[in-house]
Amino acid sequence: MPQLLIYKMNVFDHFSNEAKVWVYQANKPMSPEQQKRILAKAQEFVEAWSTHGKALSADAAIATPYHLVLAIDGSVQASGCSIDTSVRFIKELGMREGLDFFDRLKSVIVTSDGEFALVPFHSVKNYPECQFFHPMVSTLGELRNKWLMPVSSL
Repeated sequence: MPQLLIYKMNVFDHFSNEAKVWVYQANKPMSPEQQKRILAKAQEFVEAWSTHGKALSADAAIATPYHLVLAIDGSVQASGCSIDTSVRFIKELGMREGLDFFDRLKSVIVTSDGEFALVPFHSVKNYPECQFFHPMVSTLGELRNKWLMPVSSL
C-alpha cells in the first residue's frame, strides 16, 4: 500500500474531526520538487488566509503525490469571499506548476499492487480490487475515515 503522506506527517492532528477540508487533486502526480514548492506556497497562503478581517486557523498538506489538502478548524467559519480567494490561489498555483487541480473527470485509485493510478471517473468501477479517493469529503473526520475507500463499496 502506498504511503499516504498526510498520515505519515500527522498533519492536522491539532484539528477536530469537524474541521472543514478542501481536497484538490492534480491531473498528474506532483514531483517531489513540486510537492516542496506547492506545500511551501500553500503554507504561506493558509498563514495569511482570513475571513472578514479575522485570521483563519488553517493548515495545508500534500496528502499523496496527487492531492493537496487545505483545512480550517471550526472556530471561525470561512466566508464565500475567503473560499473564492483559496480557489483563485489553487488555480494560480496549478498554472505556475503546470498542473490542473480542477479536472473532475479523473479519479485516483490505489491498485492492488499498491501503486497510484489516474483513471477516468466513469471507469472506477472497473477496478473492484482497488481503492479510490472519495472526491466529496468535506470534513477532516471524513478525510480520516472515508477518503480512501474500496471501489467495491460503490
